Formats: sequence, structure tokens, C-alpha cells
Amino acid sequence: MKETRFSITKIFSAVFLLVISAIGPGFLTQTAIYTQNLHESFSFVILLSSIIDIIVQLNIWRVIMITQKRAQHVAGSVFPGLGHLLSLLIFAGGLIFNIGNIAGAGIGINILFPQISVSAGACISALVAIFIFTAKKKTNIFDIAVFVFALILIGMISYIVFHQPPPLPLVLKGTFSPNSFDIVSVITIVGGTVGGYVSFSGAHRLLETQPVAKENKKIADLSAVLSISVASFLRFFLFLAALVVVEKGFTLNVKDPASSIFYDTLGQTGGMFFGIILFVASISSVIGSSYTSISFIETIQNKLPNYRNTLIVLFIIVATALFVLVGKPVKILVYAGAINGMILPIGLFAMLIAANKSSIVGKYKHPIWLSIAGVVTATMLLTASLYVIYKVFI
Repeated sequence: MKETRFSITKIFSAVFLLVISAIGPGFLTQTAIYTQNLHESFSFVILLSSIIDIIVQLNIWRVIMITQKRAQHVAGSVFPGLGHLLSLLIFAGGLIFNIGNIAGAGIGINILFPQISVSAGACISALVAIFIFTAKKKTNIFDIAVFVFALILIGMISYIVFHQPPPLPLVLKGTFSPNSFDIVSVITIVGGTVGGYVSFSGAHRLLETQPVAKENKKIADLSAVLSISVASFLRFFLFLAALVVVEKGFTLNVKDPASSIFYDTLGQTGGMFFGIILFVASISSVIGSSYTSISFIETIQNKLPNYRNTLIVLFIIVATALFVLVGKPVKILVYAGAINGMILPIGLFAMLIAANKSSIVGKYKHPIWLSIAGVVTATMLLTASLYVIYKVFI
């Protein structure tokens, strides 16, 4: 059978959607906090979490591309009702993340324009996101926004690192011989990078815009590895920038730890950098969270796909309203990653079972090494998540 011809633009759009979904305000906050807590040893956590992320994404992208079905449909084929459960969990986790995303966007606007309050900035950000989804040429605007936001994040975070070179020998030691280790940080980072809705964002986007031939598994593998590599690259660079600051003896701002990295490195210019990065990271994550969360919940009832834009708009409005009424974004950002890390094992186990059932994947043979690595990863994440529940929430 002749393989489907692929659009590089669509592939990169799917890859960057996962990247911008992962790199939100929680990404910035978590990286800053754990760098201050673990110093150079946090590089080992990044390495370990990146390996876990790649295993997770290889399994998920392959199964979704092979079956040509969204994750909730695959899960429903594994066990009746599991697809609905997964959809509800991811929708709830996505909403929690979106509260933090809206908060981050509002803070970013407030930094850039102090005369605009954080709440007003959050409302403005919500309107920007709603415009991207409801514009007449929404597909083109959506893809363009994904590309532009991703490039801004890559460029500005890279600049901050090259402006002030980090202590690479110390980083190398921390990567392969860490002085300290924190399992909660691993689960939180994994949850923030590929937990909850983020796990399926890129694969769902590629499935919708560029269906993949079942015979071509390489595109799924390439997309999965590329998306995690870019996200991990940016987290590592942000860690390097934060490490320079903490190694100088500075204590990061408790209320807004990520901002300290930029202010202490570039002064007032760094503050403007941070405002732009925080807004872009936040608004892009609003887009990723809203798109993917609704791609799950809209399949619960047959008529809901006809109201996708309406559901997305309501999703954004509810998250914005909850932030304005509740506040406290830093705590939301830190715990959102942990909560989504608890959802991840359920989705991954469903994908692994599906990958090895001929009634679901047909003649496709899932690599044994990938199945074993996936089972080990899912079991480890489930065990660690239960530990997190005991350690953090009880």
C-alpha cells in the first residue's frame, strides 16, 4: 500500500503544539523552584524525566497513529467506560492547568504594562485565545500562532543562557552524579511535560490535520522524539539560567520564582524579557490546553463536536473566572503538574494494552522493548503518584 504523503508544516504544527502545551507558566515556575532546591542535581531530574517522557510519547503517538483514533476511543476499546473516565480526568486536569495558564498570561501583561491589573490582563489574554479559535480562518491562525509562540520561546530562553554562560562542569557532575534526589520533582516535571492533556495534544492535532498511513510508524516516532527533545532542551536551558542565579547566592522570589532568573541576569531588560516569555508561554498553553481538553470531552456525546468552538470559548471563560475569583496562581502551577502526573499512568496503561491487542491494532506488532519500557514507566509513575498523594496532599 502506498504511504500517505506528509506535510512537514502539519507535522511541525503538531510537534510545536505539544511543546507550547508543555511550556506554560507551570513549566517556568517548577523549573525555577526545583533548581533552587536541588541546584545542579536538578539536571539529573531533567535527564530522567526526559527519558520517561520519550517512552511515554513513543507509545502514545504510535498507538494513536496506528489505530487512527483519538486516545479516548482507544481507551474505550480496551475497557468499556475507560474512554469516558480518561476524558473526564483529562478535562478536569486541563481546566486546573488553564487556570494557571490564564493567571500567567495576566501576570505577563501586568509586567509589560503595569497600569493593567493582573485580573484585567487575564481577561485580555482570554479574549486573545478566543479570537485565535473563533477567527474565520481559524486553522491558519491556529497553526501560525503555534509556530510563532514556539519560536519566541526558543529564541528568548536561548538568549538568556548565552548571555551569561553557566558552570558546565558543575552541571555535568549533577547530571551523572547528583548530590540529592527528589521523586516528587520527577513526577511533577513529567506531569508538567507529558501529563494529562499534554500527552495527547500533538498526536491528536496530527491525527486531525494530517492522517498518517498505518504502515509509516517512523513519522510517529520522529514526531514524539522531536517534541520531547525541544521541550527538554528548553527546560534544560531555563535550568542553566536559573542555576547561574542560585549559584551566585541569590534567593529566588517566593511569590514569583521564575522572574528572579531574568531580573537577576538582565536587570530591568530581563524583567521585560520575563513578561514577554511568561505571556507567550501562558497564552500558548491556554491554546494547547483548551484544544486538547475539548478534543476529549466533545466525544462523550455525538452532537458536541458541532459545538467545538463554543465549548472551547466556555472552557477559557470558566478558567478565567475561576482565576479572578480564587487567585493564588503559584500554588496552582506547582500542584497542577503533580495532579496531571497522576492521570498519566491511566492513559499510558490503556495505550499499552491497546498496542498489544490485535482486535484494536490489527496486524501491527508493537516492539517488545517499547512495551516493557512502557509498563515499567507506567508502574513507576503509578507508584510514585501514590507516594505524591501521601506526601503532598495528605
